[in-house]
Amino acid sequence: LAFAAQCVVVATATAPSTIFYSVLLSLASNLVYPALSALVTRRAAPDRRGEALGAVNGVKALTEGLGPLAFAALMVDFEATAVPGAPYLACAAAAVGAWSLSFGLPDERADDAVYAPAHELVGLLAPDPEDLPDDDD
Repeated sequence: LAFAAQCVVVATATAPSTIFYSVLLSLASNLVYPALSALVTRRAAPDRRGEALGAVNGVKALTEGLGPLAFAALMVDFEATAVPGAPYLACAAAAVGAWSLSFGLPDERADDAVYAPAHELVGLLAPDPEDLPDDDD
């Protein structure tokens, strides 16, 4: 959502100083990839982690290559219109759409209390339950 907010700020900017507010939002949105990598690492089976991280990196590389090309074409098309920031608004809408679709992803460990949705963020920061010492000692 930070990226979507950043796009809206840039799209509606009326002064150069407004762009600096988008930098603050950029700081938050740039934390997504490390968090996503951690989430994928914790969710994937130990023998499939390399494959899962490779898939994430492949999609990231694809979007880093094709995204700027598509965005440049949109910028040229909307440059002389009444809404020159429309490509940024389109990116914000796409980001919100992707975020809303993420709620439909399956939760394979929903029965485990550590991975329940209410504890998801804490679960990402907590040690893996398998690495904790047993209480039976």
